[in-house]
Amino acid sequence: MLHHEVWLDEAHHWLIARDSSSISELIHNARYEGHPILMDLILYFVSCLSKNVMAMQITHFLIASFAAFLFLRYSPFSIFQKIVIIFGYYFLFEYNLISRNYSISWLFLVLLCIQFTSDKRNYALILLSLIMLSNTHLFSLICSIPFFILLIKEMNQDKKPLKTKAAYIILYLIGLCIAACQIIPPPDSEFIKITLNDSSTMDRFIRSFSFYFKGIICLPDYTNYNFWNTNYIITNLKPIAYLLSFIVITLPLLLFNKKMSLVIFYLSTAGIAALMFILPLTVGARYMGYSYMIFLVSLWFDKSYKRNSESFSLIKIKYKEGLRNSILWIILLIQAFSGIVAYSMEYRFSFSEGKNVADYIKSNTSRQPGNIVVMPMFAGPSVAAYLHEKLYYPECNNYRTFLNWNSTVITDNHEIVKKIIQSLNYIKNPDEKFVLLLAYSKEEMLTIENELKTYLKPDYNIINIKYFNNSIVKSENYAVYYLESN
Repeated sequence: MLHHEVWLDEAHHWLIARDSSSISELIHNARYEGHPILMDLILYFVSCLSKNVMAMQITHFLIASFAAFLFLRYSPFSIFQKIVIIFGYYFLFEYNLISRNYSISWLFLVLLCIQFTSDKRNYALILLSLIMLSNTHLFSLICSIPFFILLIKEMNQDKKPLKTKAAYIILYLIGLCIAACQIIPPPDSEFIKITLNDSSTMDRFIRSFSFYFKGIICLPDYTNYNFWNTNYIITNLKPIAYLLSFIVITLPLLLFNKKMSLVIFYLSTAGIAALMFILPLTVGARYMGYSYMIFLVSLWFDKSYKRNSESFSLIKIKYKEGLRNSILWIILLIQAFSGIVAYSMEYRFSFSEGKNVADYIKSNTSRQPGNIVVMPMFAGPSVAAYLHEKLYYPECNNYRTFLNWNSTVITDNHEIVKKIIQSLNYIKNPDEKFVLLLAYSKEEMLTIENELKTYLKPDYNIINIKYFNNSIVKSENYAVYYLESN
């Protein structure tokens, strides 16, 4: 965690929390996010104690560690399986080093498993966990639904009064409504525009179909240090990937013994896969990890849930238990291999170059505050999180730290150059020294540089150019230009 450099999503949510002066302003600033703001709210209170981005990382580390402790203490897996699981790709790397709202979702899933599989029920605590889970992430909201159905089923078995059940239903629905109000963005959201012009039906089907495979058989392409959000099998062995995708979807039918486990797994994951089909979501590993989390949760129920022992057996074969264990160990060992390799590569390379750029600007440039221009706008928050000042975003025509997702990213190179020139003229001050940050591909950067030199020559000299191109996140390699007026 001390070595990890935050990237766009981490920095963006930290800046929303850090730069909001009140909870009402936090709610307003987070209106474009498409996520409930529970984690942002936690970060808001943390930022009241410290404005250093490390405060967010420490908070996230504590959440991830507490979830790991509870999993080790209460889950029904063998000690060796537990160790392999917590050192797997998601719980060591994706949901540990990267400070987002996935680890807190896992924490509430673990708490629900503990409560549902214990001998005594605390229904109020279960309801609270469900409401909190639904307010951590859009996908977590979907995952809370089968657990709530199970809660009502158990309350019926325990013959709880109708008024009590009605109160629980109302409170849960209120929790869902609170989450939904935060998730639905304003009409001018670029997210909504993208949704209306998303990829083809086949592309969306493949994206949702591969959700199971990419999450459970997580094997990034480590032949390239830009391994993040890749899958080696899909990149290099597509026909095999399609076959494995089908096999992985049907694996619970072989691995699980109880119908309840199947209901939890397929109801949760089918809802998430449907959202992936409908919404223009990226194929980020953080999303795919939900299939793995729900897979483990369903296995936990299969081993420990006592209220409903109704068995399920689709395939009757000899030595079935041994086959189950072998398949499970293959999955866990692939996850552990991916986790350890990802961790070691993150240690060798910069996850994002944003921190290095910020350190370079602080120590090597002489300028007035406010004279940093950055394009594209997605490249700004990773730097702003470490600089403690606003940057000028030409696409937004404004000084900002975090982003509102209601501005269009400019992709035409000529338009990018024009926007940069306009920005320099707009923010010009007596100091007339600027830092320009660009984060494009090498080919685009060369074209933009050549055109910039032509346009800037009459008014500005580019007296220094520094490249930062060792980032695991492809979009967060930077070129830093120091400009001085003639």
